[in-house]
Amino acid sequence: MNISLEHPEMLLLIIPVIIAGFYFLRKTKTKLVEWRMLVAFLLILTLAAPFTTVTQTVSEDDPSLVLVQDQTASMGLFPNETGTDLYKALTANTPTSLVQLTGDKTSLGDAVTQYSGSGSQIVLVTDGNNNAGKSLVDALEFAKETDTPVYLVQPELKTNDLSVEVLGDKTVVVDNQNEFEIVVRQASEQNVSYFLEVYVDGQLSQSRDFAQNTLNNTIPINQAFTTLGAHNISVKITPSGEDLNDINNKFSKSLYVIPKPKLTLVTGEPNSPLAQILNNLYEVSAVTAYPGAGALNNSKVLVLDNQFIDTLSEPQIKEITAKFWCLTTSSLTLFLSLR
Repeated sequence: MNISLEHPEMLLLIIPVIIAGFYFLRKTKTKLVEWRMLVAFLLILTLAAPFTTVTQTVSEDDPSLVLVQDQTASMGLFPNETGTDLYKALTANTPTSLVQLTGDKTSLGDAVTQYSGSGSQIVLVTDGNNNAGKSLVDALEFAKETDTPVYLVQPELKTNDLSVEVLGDKTVVVDNQNEFEIVVRQASEQNVSYFLEVYVDGQLSQSRDFAQNTLNNTIPINQAFTTLGAHNISVKITPSGEDLNDINNKFSKSLYVIPKPKLTLVTGEPNSPLAQILNNLYEVSAVTAYPGAGALNNSKVLVLDNQFIDTLSEPQIKEITAKFWCLTTSSLTLFLSLR
């Protein structure tokens, strides 16, 4: 039996305890100091969270198994006979029930939950893609609570498959350079190449060839929209090699473009670098003094740029803090609307 520590770095706290303990022992030499040192050592040991790992072998005279065979769409990358051959091998010596998951969605968590606690052990033949129903993590936790062993058999890939997706905000601001990420995934780590096309509102925006040898490749793009309302970004990849499902090679993302948020900037330098940046991002009203709450009804943000506190009266300060949430730096105070 081995004893391990979950947080061994906590043992470093013993050093200052020892130093402080010897210091007080030299001054007082009482049993109270020794007892306090002992208590401190025990507390530090508790924080380090010691635990033991025990190997336990459980034998059953008449075990039974539930074989859950994943036959959903994502398993097209793997040989179909893996689950069938395993079922035949198991039934020769062990009572085994076969459960097959079919369709476009995979509910592994539901299957594990359903058969946990039945006295059987569960064998999953799957790629682990649980995209419907109960979380697989929660299902495995339930299986653990009911003392139900769960085993995973993952077949070897027989073919490769590529897919593409666009990640980013669904709501963006007009005339801003909005950042998006194109993610190209493949089932196996091999050298692949493909031609990527990006369309904005149906018009080709950019295209180029790519090569990757990893499971995921992230391609950042910037896109500005000059008109308000609904827009669309769609991407398409054309692989040059092995690819099982071309339905995964297109992706369309709808988004909505909103006006620039209104911002009030109180500054003595309306052409400062900060003001120029804010003008690019927001609809800015620049003033030299705090205009009062009545003039801020449409502003989402109030920025006080390098303003002395004594330029604001006590009622004005209370008015601002009641209306806005405040963020302050050395020369900039930013108030975000609570509305």
